[in-house]
Amino acid sequence: MYESVKKYHGFYIGRYEATMKGPDGSPSSLPFIIANSSPVTSIAFNNRVVSLLASRCITKDDVVSTLCYGVQWDQTVRFIEKNYPGISKDSTGKGNYSGTVIKTGSNEAYAQNNIYDMCGNAMEWTMEAYGSGTRVARGGYCKSNGIGTPISNRVGLSTTSTDNALGYRVALYIK
Repeated sequence: MYESVKKYHGFYIGRYEATMKGPDGSPSSLPFIIANSSPVTSIAFNNRVVSLLASRCITKDDVVSTLCYGVQWDQTVRFIEKNYPGISKDSTGKGNYSGTVIKTGSNEAYAQNNIYDMCGNAMEWTMEAYGSGTRVARGGYCKSNGIGTPISNRVGLSTTSTDNALGYRVALYIK
């Protein structure tokens, strides 16, 4: 990861929340980052796929995929804030707070710098530890009773926690 970031001057974060459906809509055993698909939700951090991403084991062609680290989340928020000042504290409608998770990338209003649904839809697991047996979920959350939670939202959860609005986003590195 360090060598990739150094050589290519950064990392890539998935434009969309992860889905377990391929581009043709068929079920997949590995995550995809595609628009207009239901994001993976109700998934614990200790799930097999999330565990693979947490150990940086999913590779395809010249790309390594990992679960997003907390520092990557923070860097992405800084990147977004260049065009949307104050978004890290904004909870007024830059995301889906309807109470129900929507298909990722399905609403242009929820995209900032061409990255969708970080401000509100499913909160997302990150590699960031909160304590023993816990990890941090970040981002806006659709179940905010219409009030909204900002992109900077973070919550420590047990690695066995699930919620129908808790998923994950993938970070990508070039090999």
